[in-house]
Amino acid sequence: MRTNLEKSKFLEILRERPFISYACKKVGISKATIYRWIKNNANFKEKVDNALHFGRKELIDITEMALYKKINEGDGPSIRYFLANNDSRYYPKMPVIFQPPKKEVKIGEKCDQCGTTKSKGFNKQQSKSIYEAFNMYKQKYGHYPIDNQPN
Repeated sequence: MRTNLEKSKFLEILRERPFISYACKKVGISKATIYRWIKNNANFKEKVDNALHFGRKELIDITEMALYKKINEGDGPSIRYFLANNDSRYYPKMPVIFQPPKKEVKIGEKCDQCGTTKSKGFNKQQSKSIYEAFNMYKQKYGHYPIDNQPN
């Protein structure tokens, strides 16, 4: 019997303030208990969902009334917020970003942005370092890093 009373009180508070943590504290029930009830009882879950929905609708109404009051007081940020979210003429303008076409850097040419010269591939020192690194990896793990399966 006590559980039904707690559930009813919880749902009543949830309709007034749609925050599960708040309703739990007011009723003196842990969130874990509420979530267990929701998990184990589809009917209770539906009642919780309905209470949250109703409570959020009420909260939206209160918020809109507060915004309306601020607009009537001439509050600039409130006026801008309302117009930017309710009339397409006042939607924030998206900046147009112009990017010049990228110039392809050919082999032997210098890049204008970073200043390096594009080469055909690795030079001898780079190739030797890569070869040594691959061989060290194979000695340690028994296969090359790009192999799918060890040997």
